[in-house]
Amino acid sequence: MNLSDRLYAAALLLMPFTYGTKFALGLNNLTWVDPTLILGLAVFLLVLPSLEPRLSLFVVLAAFVSGALGFVLLNISGPALSAIYAALREPTRLALNVVFFWVSIDYFRKRPAFVIKWLAISVTIQLGLAIYLWLAAASFVPLFEPAASYSRDYAIRQLVWFGQTPIMRLGGTFMESPPFGLFMFSAFALFSTLIYKDRAHYPWLRIGWGLSLFGLLGSLSDQIYLAFLLFVLIGGASMMRGKSKVVVRVAAVVVLLAISPFLVERISSKVTEANSLKAYNAMGQSGGERIFHARYSLEMLTNNLVRVPFGVGPGRYGAYAARTAVFPTTVTPQVTIVEWIVEHGLIGCCLLLAWIVLIGRRAVRSYGLFGLAAISGLFVANLFQGNWKWEAWFLALAFFFVSGENSDQQNHGGREDSSLHE
Repeated sequence: MNLSDRLYAAALLLMPFTYGTKFALGLNNLTWVDPTLILGLAVFLLVLPSLEPRLSLFVVLAAFVSGALGFVLLNISGPALSAIYAALREPTRLALNVVFFWVSIDYFRKRPAFVIKWLAISVTIQLGLAIYLWLAAASFVPLFEPAASYSRDYAIRQLVWFGQTPIMRLGGTFMESPPFGLFMFSAFALFSTLIYKDRAHYPWLRIGWGLSLFGLLGSLSDQIYLAFLLFVLIGGASMMRGKSKVVVRVAAVVVLLAISPFLVERISSKVTEANSLKAYNAMGQSGGERIFHARYSLEMLTNNLVRVPFGVGPGRYGAYAARTAVFPTTVTPQVTIVEWIVEHGLIGCCLLLAWIVLIGRRAVRSYGLFGLAAISGLFVANLFQGNWKWEAWFLALAFFFVSGENSDQQNHGGREDSSLHE
């Protein structure tokens, strides 16, 4: 492998190592930047890929405009450098994710088997870590401090209740199980498309598919399960003809029977939580807090129409929510569409939606209902995250942007691309 290949492979391997890693290592005061973003920028400078779709560049530019205007509109107190950092942190994070998106498009076009191999290895390592941390939290295996304390605290914080039964969720090196599930679902959607639609035979592909399926189910995340259910129902409908008809029907029924009771239980509990829209009651309630933030965000925009075009700035919602004296300045709306509207404004939100639609149209053109299932699932899986800017999600979108361009090569991927694995 040349230098750019080594760096990109490392970026894929380190993709799950988010800021949750620093807490597990006891480095709480460290300013964490996801290593994948840094490595992605390095690869970008080495290979200089095309900036496409061009719409993604406008998404980044609009985010910086929103950040600059948000800096002006918000009454800043404290050191100027800290205020500038707060204004530019999230636009920069979005820009680095889009850079990784551009680099991934280039690699999916030129070296698809290379990407699949290292993504599958990344899934394997992360799932292994997640299971080990789960076992350590249950005191079944040893773990060094402070990681042991962190894993126990995580397990308690991320417990879900199915009736009267508490269940620990897999989270790996993520702060919460939903982004862990998003990582696994993004890989699963990508692997599934290659297996069932492109009939690809890359090494590691089926291993990655099976382990990513296990990981997304182990996350026990409502939004990931909902995305998975949507993916199975719509994607399965596209495979009701041919030899796979019976297998797909059986698999769809098994999935429905397995996860529907859990989803019903979780969604009904969230509806109950959402009864109160008062800030002090909504705090800490998954459904209620999201409804409160959606309502508060709308009030922020309607009370000051100057904020409507470009919003209050990416990452700035918390500064306004903190005025309730209930939420910290780090809080987010926790609903992606609401976050886009309040922080990026109407213009930024429309650009982001247009970007998703553009990629979705390519996916549907290449894979029909299966492509629609994948894009819909990816959107739902990222719809209720605390922060929506995750590298694995951008990687999956890069794959579907390229979808169809390498179909001939992918059909012979096991033979033609085998020399490019290392």
